Amino acid sequence: MNKLIGGCEIVISNPINRQGYIGYRLNRNFWSQGYTIEAAKALLKFGFEKLNLHRIFAICDSANTSSMRVLEKISMRLEGHLKEHKFVKAKWRDSLIHA
Repeated sequence: MNKLIGGCEIVISNPINRQGYIGYRLNRNFWSQGYTIEAAKALLKFGFEKLNLHRIFAICDSANTSSMRVLEKISMRLEGHLKEHKFVKAKWRDSLIHA
């Protein structure tokens, strides 16, 4: 089947310090099937091995427990909690930083 079910990215946010971040989105019809974990692992591998990054981080909404589990399963650790970091749907939301 040739069907787009989501997307992922790695961004070099600071080339001098060799730092980048990852992100991912997946159609909810395909959640809980391991696709996000597989993609996130591949992003980390590519970032460290091919881009020679020293540090890779991800930021997720504190209410998004599924994304937090993905980050934990790929061995990223919680490093910070940003209070009222983003304004989404008329409400301030907290964000969590994993690296």
